[in-house]
Amino acid sequence: MTCKAVLGAILTTVLVLPAQAQVMRCAESMQPIADDSLQRAAAALLAKDPQITFQQDDQPCSQARNTSSALARTVGRNYLTRVSGFEFVNVQRGDSYFTIERFRTGTPGELRKLETALNSRKPRKLKIEANTRYDVFVAGDMLVLMVSSAVGSEENVKLFRHVQQLFQSVAPVKPPPAS
Repeated sequence: MTCKAVLGAILTTVLVLPAQAQVMRCAESMQPIADDSLQRAAAALLAKDPQITFQQDDQPCSQARNTSSALARTVGRNYLTRVSGFEFVNVQRGDSYFTIERFRTGTPGELRKLETALNSRKPRKLKIEANTRYDVFVAGDMLVLMVSSAVGSEENVKLFRHVQQLFQSVAPVKPPPAS
């Protein structure tokens, strides 16, 4: 096989592989979220809409702080004072984009209060300069948040509802008891 043929085969293989989401995690004073629910949800989104691409972000801890701050400004109180884990995925869909972000905390009651405060706001826009919309739900000890561009936000919310169904249909896996 010639060098040109080998290179052509490699390029063809690379071009037909589906894009895979890169779940980004903040490790600054936080434990990693051990399950792969967000990775599986992102893969399901890609299966539902092959036009989706995923973007890298090399500053996930900055993303966590910025989102936490935007949420606090939006509802007038910081419910995320004891965040113990954070991860997110950046989704691009044509001219629109959205993030799916997961915050883990040791205070699930505070997450429920934040969810209630966010869901009671109309319209569902964050109090930041960008014209961003959001949707949110709590799954166990985690808040799952979608932040969307205004462009395409209705379709992004539909995709996020699919993510919510995935999270709610999967029972949490408990580690085996210590012997």
